[in-house]
Amino acid sequence: MLGNSLTHGAAWNELLGRPDVVERGIPGDGLDGIAARMNYVYKLNPKIVFIEGGVNDVYNWEPVEAIFATYVRIINGLKTHNIIPVIQSTTYASKDYGKSFGLKPESNFGRNREIDKLNKLLSDYANRSNIDYIDIVSQTATKDGYMRPELTIDGIHFKAEAFKIWVREVEKILAKHSM
Repeated sequence: MLGNSLTHGAAWNELLGRPDVVERGIPGDGLDGIAARMNYVYKLNPKIVFIEGGVNDVYNWEPVEAIFATYVRIINGLKTHNIIPVIQSTTYASKDYGKSFGLKPESNFGRNREIDKLNKLLSDYANRSNIDYIDIVSQTATKDGYMRPELTIDGIHFKAEAFKIWVREVEKILAKHSM
């Protein structure tokens, strides 16, 4: 499990009921940080890697095209090492995310639209490249384009109920690959 604080926020071995899951999420990490530490992932010689990231990049105002290009570089590195990549959608922020440090709901709405652009690029790429894609956003979003507030502890990080949704999707992919 490779990603940022969202990935880091779960005890994946327990959630998946498996001793063979390695969690490599770093709070605050962007995709450039993930790309920079891929050698540590390769050394583990995993069969499959679930990649989650992008929200920190979007909130750092990185261009979506640059975020996507880094994502593709990570995926290509995994494929070069005969590791199955699984793309996971970049998640939204809730309407109230960042209120305590001055963010306004309209700012989150705008950032979430950038996340929509990124997820469209990722989904299309996954379809073209025959890569599994897990769409968490469609299951955790409100109709008006934010993360559902009951699923988040602070507007961006998941509560247990959201992790249950995510785990179900990961289990489907593991079953598909007979893992």
